[in-house]
Amino acid sequence: EVFDFSGRTLWLHTEQASTPDNSYSTDWNLCASSGQPLSSGIYLYRVTVTSASGKSTSRTHKLTILRQ
Repeated sequence: EVFDFSGRTLWLHTEQASTPDNSYSTDWNLCASSGQPLSSGIYLYRVTVTSASGKSTSRTHKLTILRQ
C-alpha cells in the first residue's frame, strides 16, 4: 500500500506468492491505482506479510519519488 501524508491510499497491491528463499518482489510503475503518475515527493508505504499459518506482520516506511 502507498499513502500520502493525509492518509489517503494511493496504490494498493494484493498478491499471494510463496518463494523457496523467502524473498518477494513486485513491479510498480509509480502510478496511483487510478493510473495517474505520482508527483515527486515523500510518501508512506506499508507492506503486510501473512504466513500460511495465518500469522501476519506489517512494516511502514517512507518512500521518496524524484521525477526529472
